[in-house]
Amino acid sequence: MKRPCDFTMPAMLQSFVYTDERGALLISGSPQYLSEIGVNFAVADHYISISKKKVLRGFHGYKSFRIGAKMIYCLAGSLFDVCVDIRKDRPSFGSIYTYELASMSKYMLLIPPGFAHCFVATSNNTTVSCFLDTPYIFSDEVCFNYNSVEVDWPYISHILSEKDKNSPGLLNLFPA
Repeated sequence: MKRPCDFTMPAMLQSFVYTDERGALLISGSPQYLSEIGVNFAVADHYISISKKKVLRGFHGYKSFRIGAKMIYCLAGSLFDVCVDIRKDRPSFGSIYTYELASMSKYMLLIPPGFAHCFVATSNNTTVSCFLDTPYIFSDEVCFNYNSVEVDWPYISHILSEKDKNSPGLLNLFPA
């Protein structure tokens, strides 16, 4: 059985969505379902964010690369997601992976430890569910500016928090 830390790069996982005339039932963070698809991921923390179109929620990750796997699911709207490998000791350091997620797409994104994560809402009221395999540790958090990596962003300008606007560049955090 795979564990989230066995993944070397982010992966799209199919979640279970049952639909009928009443609507839909989504199973995403269930330990039993995740185990059935080969992922041993115990949910320790859960966040939901609601964003306006063009809101960019900046790159966040952990200094300790052995913790911090995440599962991202878009509950409403759509988003452009970016993951960057911040494991300085790996040849893949700085590698960029991009994904598009939309509500009811049946897919969630698994992000292993050692990656920073960022997304841009591409529609109004984009609602994102983020499951973490460890409680969020603010003292271990690392943030860097979205413009410090080469990504073809969906918009020229974004709505950012002050923290994300003022974050240092990736290479300032992890110099050569």
